[in-house]
Amino acid sequence: MSWYSYIYSSDDLTRGLQQLDHREKAWKQNARIVLLLVNLMQVFQVVYIYYPYRLVQYFTNLTILATIFYQWVAILARRSPQNMSLLALHHLMFEIHFMMNFIVVVVFWSSLYGEAIADCHGDAFKIFNVWTGHTVPGITALINFLMTDCVFQLTHVKFVLSIGIFYGYINYKETKRLGRPIYWFFTWEDEKTFFLYGGFILIFSFLWWVICVTTLRMKPRPKAKAQTKRAPASPNSKRSKLE
Repeated sequence: MSWYSYIYSSDDLTRGLQQLDHREKAWKQNARIVLLLVNLMQVFQVVYIYYPYRLVQYFTNLTILATIFYQWVAILARRSPQNMSLLALHHLMFEIHFMMNFIVVVVFWSSLYGEAIADCHGDAFKIFNVWTGHTVPGITALINFLMTDCVFQLTHVKFVLSIGIFYGYINYKETKRLGRPIYWFFTWEDEKTFFLYGGFILIFSFLWWVICVTTLRMKPRPKAKAQTKRAPASPNSKRSKLE
């Protein structure tokens, strides 16, 4: 049994949740390659300015990595339309990278921008990295959404919990190791942070449902073609033909 059979059916991957047009215009595939390269530049930027480990310290950088991985999978999926494992990975990463970018845009620009700029201490290159790191992946996710006929699956909301627990552990360990919070509102000094973090997961789980409903309205799924079976010819009809 394939790994994807636990969360997808073949119909989900070819019609129900996504319908990839393998005869699409060439500019779309070229656009994916360009977006892949642009996001790779974000990774080089982070490594050059700071250090490689920073790529997993911050949720923003993990989001960049998820966006890069999706771009790579999206490019391959158009070249192997019969590979169901690749189609399943495509849809899964479409949901994950879009949601992660949604979280970054909402949280960063509403509560972290000022702190991030202050931490740059006037360094123009770091400020540039703050801006591009929090806009380029989000714009990429939006372009992917507009170019791709994919919708969210409501039952996949469990991945919000999975990713939340995964990054929560990283954030907790790094905050304790550094002796300062990665993000000012997650101090991990008492139980308040645990409740706050749990609240974040609940809020974005609800927003997953909102995105699911919205994508279904924007991209209605094609109905399955009704298969009509021919009724067997009756003996009388055969006799009339002979006559």
